[in-house]
Parts: sequence; C-alpha cells; structure tokens
Amino acid sequence: MPPRRPLRTVRIRPSRGIPGLQHDGGDQREPPSTKRFMRWGSGGRGVFQNASSPSALPPEQPVTEEKVGGRALKRQVLDLLMSKDLDLSLAKFRALPGRRVVNPLIGLLCHPSEETKWRAVKALGAVIDLMARSQIEDARVVMRRFMWMLNDESGGIGWGAPEAMGEIMARNRTLAEEFSSVLVSYSDERGNFIEHEALQRGLLWGIGRVAQVHPDLMKPAAGHLCKYLGSEDPTVRGLVAWASGFVGAGACIPELARMVGDATVITLFLDTRLTERQIGQLAADSLRLLEACEV
Repeated sequence: MPPRRPLRTVRIRPSRGIPGLQHDGGDQREPPSTKRFMRWGSGGRGVFQNASSPSALPPEQPVTEEKVGGRALKRQVLDLLMSKDLDLSLAKFRALPGRRVVNPLIGLLCHPSEETKWRAVKALGAVIDLMARSQIEDARVVMRRFMWMLNDESGGIGWGAPEAMGEIMARNRTLAEEFSSVLVSYSDERGNFIEHEALQRGLLWGIGRVAQVHPDLMKPAAGHLCKYLGSEDPTVRGLVAWASGFVGAGACIPELARMVGDATVITLFLDTRLTERQIGQLAADSLRLLEACEV
C-alpha cells in the first residue's frame, strides 16, 4: 500500500461552487483581500466563513501557566524564590503546573546563592507534596529522579538531592513511608553510603528534617549517626548534633555531652531561613530531647 501523502491546506474559492458546501451568507462581491476558510458544520457539511466573523474562530483561550514558555517560566520561578515573603511564594508555587516547575527548581539546587538553593528545596517540598495528593505516581517519578542523581552511574554529584528528598518526605507521609529507607541507606556503610562530605551535609539535614515530623520513620538512622561526630567538617558535626535529638540517637549522648562546649559557629537552614548556630548549642538541644525521651 503506497504511503499516504501529508495533508495540506487548500484555499477554496466560493465562486467555483462545490457540491455539499453551503455559504454562510454575506456579500459575494467582497474584496479579494478578505480571508475566507472552511469549517465543518453539523452533519459533516462544509461551511464557509469570513475570518473576521465573530463566530469564525474558536473563543480565545485564557493565558494559563501551562502556556508560559520555558525561559519565562524559569524567570518566574526564580523571581518567586527571590521574594522576601517565602510563605507567600510557596503558596504561589502550588498554583503553578507541578510537572513544569520541577525541572527549573531542580536546576536551582545548584544555584551559587545558598539562600536561593534552600528556597528551591522548600518549594520542591510544597510542589511535590501537592502533586502526590492527586498524582502519586508523578511524585514517585521525581523521588526516583533524586535517587538517580545520587547514583554513581548518573555521572553527576547530586547536589541538593538529599535535602529535597528530606523536605518532600517531611511534608508527605505517603512518600516518606515509601522512600525513608532509601534516605537512611545513604548513611549506612553497608548500604548506599555517601562518602562526599558536602553531600553528607545535605543527607544529615534531610534525615533530621524528616525526623522532625516523622521520627518513627527515621529510627533506623539512629545507629548510623554517631560516626559523623568525628568528621573533620564542622558543618557535618553540627548537623549530626542537630539531627540526633530528632532521630533519637541515644548512642550519641556521650559524644554530644563532650561537644556542648564547642563554640564553633556553622550556618544551617532552619525553618525558613539560614541561621548561624554554635555546635555546642545544637548538641545541648539534642541532649535535652534525648533525655526527655528516656524519662
């Protein structure tokens, strides 16, 4: 069977009279510059109309976020992240098409500005949480994408992936129940252990963030945290000191007690902003939580 020829647009002149077609009226002597086209009416009959006729074209569709171009959307996403009111920005992110804003937000996890990067983490949490409530499989695909980013075979490093996973799971219990064990495995030397210290920072933050909301799901991480207390990276030590209390890592109590006097200042993202805290203060806070759990 010969291949079908592609369809092409044909201009039909009403003066030639084509069987089966009816004219919609109007002056037959209209100027040649008037554009005309044929639409199909009821019963499969062709009807001629002027392009200027109000009923000729379908009603103009409202401009929606789905129709925003790629560059414009990236600019819009960045502008929202730069807004002073992060809570208001997160509310606006929920109104954007989730599947379209995911890529720009993941790209901003590598932004040179720490504040912008962390705001992207928070926005991903809000967007994927909303997505999971109506399209759970799409949300799972995003979580698997973060897993792939942390896989050696991906060829990348996975900047921001553990933090994003942690924020998403903190917001959505369903995803936390499915993927919390994956996050914990990145701290397990017998599992998918992350050796890169910069990524360990994000991992410990992610574990602590999930444990703030779903401590029962992060209990398996308790046995893996103490080894980080001996890290040469003060931010890693400070983050594990912060996370230990939420996770319930009682085995870390002796080392945390020795860290209470550590005046080293680190920067970490708490609530909705970057803040500076002394490692000793973080250790003391965790000790109070752990002691309260033992009572």
